[in-house]
Parts: sequence; structure tokens; C-alpha cells
Amino acid sequence: MDQDHNARVAALSILQACACARLLRANGRNGHAVNLEAAIKEVTKIVSDYLGGDSLAHAMEWANDQLWEQPEAIPPLLSRRTLH
Repeated sequence: MDQDHNARVAALSILQACACARLLRANGRNGHAVNLEAAIKEVTKIVSDYLGGDSLAHAMEWANDQLWEQPEAIPPLLSRRTLH
């Protein structure tokens, strides 16, 4: 796989983790959110060191654009009934 592909996969994973942290915080699990945010920060540093800061920054922009330009690609939230 090429570096751009790897950077995009990493960026999507980082954005997903950020969404999970927001979900935790929104549901009163602040301690877990703080821990996850700290982990995301460390993972981002590691990935940035491995792939290069510019490469990851461009991938993060790409991933963010994908979420806003193609909202149909985001699956709808699961209902509580679906989870039980």
C-alpha cells in the first residue's frame, strides 16, 4: 500500500476515535473521554512521526472533507432498540 492510502486510513481511524470521545463526553463518561483523547493524541504523534506531519495533515483534511461532502457515507446512528 502507498503512503497516501496509509495516511488516509489512519486519518479515518483518528476521526472515528474522536467521535467516540465526543460520544463518551456527551453521555457523562468524561473520565473515559479524557483517557481516549490522551490516547488519540499519542497515536496521532506516532502516526505523524511515521508518515510525516504533512502527509497526515493532508489525509486529515481529506477525511474531514469525505464526512462533509458525502454525508450518505456515514451510517445512521443505531437506536437503543437495535443494541439490545
